[in-house]
Amino acid sequence: MGEKICLITGGNSGIGKAAAIQMAQKGCKVIIGCRNIERGEKGY
Repeated sequence: MGEKICLITGGNSGIGKAAAIQMAQKGCKVIIGCRNIERGEKGY
């Protein structure tokens, strides 16, 4: 199987952010969906 891709909603804070970090550390390509563009771009 090829590269794994994960879509995380609310990934710029809280549980979503923690999940995104863990998935990235495991080698997955992570796509983060968030409502606040500014916070998403800053990585909060």
